[in-house]
Amino acid sequence: ANPNAVALYGRPVEQLVGRRADEFAPDCQPDGRASAALLHEHVERARRGEPQVLEWLHRGADGSEVPCELRLVRLPDAGGRSLIRCSITDITARRRARLISAGERSVLESVAANAPLGQSFEAIAGLVESVAPGCVACVSVVAPDAPRFETVCAPRLPAVLRAVLDRASVDIRNGSCAACVQLGRPVLVADAADDPHWRSRRDAILASGLRAAWSVPIRGGNGRILGAVGVFRAEPGLPDRESLELLADAARLAGIAIDRHRAEEALRGSEAKFRGLFESVMEGVYQSSTGGRLISVNPAFVKILGYDSAEELYALPSVAMLYWNPADRGDFARRLEASGEVRNAEFALRRRDGQQIVVLESARAVRDADGRTLSFEGTIADITERKRAEQALFQEKERA
Repeated sequence: ANPNAVALYGRPVEQLVGRRADEFAPDCQPDGRASAALLHEHVERARRGEPQVLEWLHRGADGSEVPCELRLVRLPDAGGRSLIRCSITDITARRRARLISAGERSVLESVAANAPLGQSFEAIAGLVESVAPGCVACVSVVAPDAPRFETVCAPRLPAVLRAVLDRASVDIRNGSCAACVQLGRPVLVADAADDPHWRSRRDAILASGLRAAWSVPIRGGNGRILGAVGVFRAEPGLPDRESLELLADAARLAGIAIDRHRAEEALRGSEAKFRGLFESVMEGVYQSSTGGRLISVNPAFVKILGYDSAEELYALPSVAMLYWNPADRGDFARRLEASGEVRNAEFALRRRDGQQIVVLESARAVRDADGRTLSFEGTIADITERKRAEQALFQEKERA
């Protein structure tokens, strides 16, 4: 066991040699399989000369569970012994980034699809709870015409607490979310048992078995406070830097969802206002004909592909020219025709300067009342830097 392994396991070499990796793991892995059986299966495969890579939940010396990556490789036989080299890497940061990316994509997809606002809020709460296990999240929205909450979305919040927070007035004594809206800043309560911000709702939160309550304001594009994102925990304490960043990210997504929803309601019949919203989306958005000509693109689409104007893209004979492998577009269009919708397809595109970029593309077929396809609408998200980082990490591991 090298020094890195000793640091990860938090035990001296003498306590590691001769013991199995599953002895330092919970009984079951996240997929429900027993740790000992899963390890045995992959060790046997490695023993047969098949390199193995798997995600592994490790239990540290302090009892905390750490998501890791195990790599098992058979070494040349030495002295009649079959040896296997095992490398274990803490992937907490990678897993967190992956969960955040997937959660953000889910929220933005629901926003782009004009899903009900509650669905977007549930996706935001799910994002927070998936990245911060043991926490319960809520999204509270202030009524436009009164200082009270008109919506409190908290699928996992105990009913007794949700009941007193729903329709509550905005007041610094009515809980962390109400206080942060009233004060216009984050309100981080380490223990609601003795915090003045919970004076009027103290019995409800304690009856729910929750103590810590952290809230950050949701701001719209114009800076106006629209509500708050809150996180509750059973254990008292304050959030660390990563938790605060997660809350801020959730509040930003909620602001986008609320702004989009209210804009759709107020400006449904206004093409000019819709165009303004279309052009402010950070992902590339496009509409193309079934023949492959681009009909409409937003500024983000133009920027991702490195063009100077949308008109240059409209002049292209076919959108297939933007694909590194033009045949990919034809396959994608056939999939759209067959299923009506394709999500998160990964493609290599060609920028105007000839550079290759990698994008995630989602699209749907627009059909008339008779089911005939009129056009395609879709979005692209540039993931080039993420792919490069993943490749660099993989190459560094292989080199090590």
